Amino acid sequence: WQDFDQLCEYSPVETELIACLADVREPCQLGCKDLTYCTNFNNRPTELFRSCNVQSDQGAMNDMKLWSNGTIRMPFMNIPVLDIRKCLPDMWKAVA
Repeated sequence: WQDFDQLCEYSPVETELIACLADVREPCQLGCKDLTYCTNFNNRPTELFRSCNVQSDQGAMNDMKLWSNGTIRMPFMNIPVLDIRKCLPDMWKAVA
């Protein structure tokens, strides 16, 4: 499995495989409810969402806190960003 993870699963040329595995691991569902941080996704019964759960909601809040420090940390690089609390905060919240 380690070889598969390293060589195939996250390869940029394997976008269809990545999407397929994401659908299997956490299928999309209609609407969200009871989110406390990403409240803008609540009560949308006609839209599909992959991560409508407390863990993902908390993760988004934690990501926003980290990104507010001015850096988005990725596995192979750090990306400097402007103060996301002032520069399109709703967009960054949706990304988180």
